[in-house]
Amino acid sequence: MDGIDINRADYGGTSALILAVEKGHIGVLEMLLEKKEININLVDSEKRSALLFAAENGRTEVVEILLKMDEIDTTLVDYRGRSALLRAAENGHTETAQMLLKSMGGTDINLVDSRGRSALLCAAENGHTQVVQVLLEQKEVKVNLTDSDGRCALWHASHHGYIEMVKSLLEHPQIDIRNRGMDCSTPLLTSAQLGNDEVFQCLFERYEADQLQEMTHDQNPVLSCAAESGNTKILQMILDRGIYDINHRNEYGSTPIVRAAARGHAKFVAMLLDVDGVDLSILHNSGDSALDYARSYGYEEVIKLLEPRMGLKVE
Repeated sequence: MDGIDINRADYGGTSALILAVEKGHIGVLEMLLEKKEININLVDSEKRSALLFAAENGRTEVVEILLKMDEIDTTLVDYRGRSALLRAAENGHTETAQMLLKSMGGTDINLVDSRGRSALLCAAENGHTQVVQVLLEQKEVKVNLTDSDGRCALWHASHHGYIEMVKSLLEHPQIDIRNRGMDCSTPLLTSAQLGNDEVFQCLFERYEADQLQEMTHDQNPVLSCAAESGNTKILQMILDRGIYDINHRNEYGSTPIVRAAARGHAKFVAMLLDVDGVDLSILHNSGDSALDYARSYGYEEVIKLLEPRMGLKVE
């Protein structure tokens, strides 16, 4: 290769080294690394180095080779602020993430990208439970770190229904189950709203009575969120604890029964009707009652439940 610039890149910034890594050509990679003039930290037009390419694609053998090089820079990030560890975590490459963590010695494990996501957040958002578990073993990991939307790893796991991931996160001694996003949603509330009863149960059992009492004053407390999904298992758990405001009105004037009726959740409505003190006269800010909503959407089962309770004749 005498007289050849082995670091020369094409118009996109792709060098021979980056191309060898991207294609997984180990022989070519090893030959290039033998050259003293090789720049192993050269980046392309998107600021991706050979190590970032290898991590992104889970090429463990390539990562292992690169990490043995004294000059390798594990702190490089691409144009979106994503490090090699973050890219490995985002794509679910557990073995690659383990290699990088060992090489890094815990440093930069909490580095965040342009969206405020750390490796843990990326792994959680994309459902990579094994990577999450590996990251949770690191004493430096910030388990309650939030992204630019104010959402933590536990929120993402709860939102997507990754039950094993939720359990792993809950085992961490520093986990904050009441971490709120910018929309004030907590892991518990999002699981209630989406109707994931397994996740909800794991979280709900960890709440103390005073914490649940405090939540009854929220704009959208847990019972109101459960009415969105109409999950009766979640409703039963809430009723069994006995800490709720059956007639709570949110900013739009909706009570739990109005929300459930407006979505046609007949079984949920039936259970609410059995709760002492439920008030069917409370109207949404639009002036509509639970029955009005059921009628407007044609939810016959809900209509048949509500009309007798409001003193109306069922046709």
